Amino acid sequence: MNSTRLPEFYLIGIKIKTSNQNGQAMKDIPALWEQFMQADMPNIIPNKVDQNIYCAYTDYESDWQAPYTCFLGCKVSSIEEIPEGMHSLLIPASDYFIKKIEQGLSGEIIGNAWNEIWQSDLKRKYTVDFEVYYEESNQPDQAKLEIYIAI
Repeated sequence: MNSTRLPEFYLIGIKIKTSNQNGQAMKDIPALWEQFMQADMPNIIPNKVDQNIYCAYTDYESDWQAPYTCFLGCKVSSIEEIPEGMHSLLIPASDYFIKKIEQGLSGEIIGNAWNEIWQSDLKRKYTVDFEVYYEESNQPDQAKLEIYIAI
C-alpha cells in the first residue's frame, strides 16, 4: 500500500445504511449495485468528470464493525443538479492509503482486500473510505480497482 493526499470532490449517486455484522453488507451492497446498474444511473448522473464508479463508505457509527452508509455513484464537477432519488456526497480532502487491485475482480478478491485492511494497523479516520472502479472494470478479468482508506 502507498499513500496520497487528495483534494475534496463530490459524488452523486444512491446510498444505503448497512453493517458488516451477520453478513448484512454482503446482501445490501450487491443489491445497491444492482439498483444502480439496472436504472442505468452511470449514464443519467449529470456533470460526471469520467466513467469511473465510486463505492464510498461513510457515516461510520464507530469502526468497521458498526453500522455505516454505503454510497454508490460517480465523481461530478457540480452538485447543482441532482436527479430525483439520488444524493450527493462530499469526499473530504484527506490523506489516504491506497490498496491497488489489478488482477481482476473474480472470486473473493475485494473481500480479501478489505479483510487485510480491517486486520491492518492503519490509523484510520473513519470519515470516508472508497473504492474506485475504473472504466475497464466492466470486463471483470481486466478490472482495475483502488481502495482509498482515510488516515
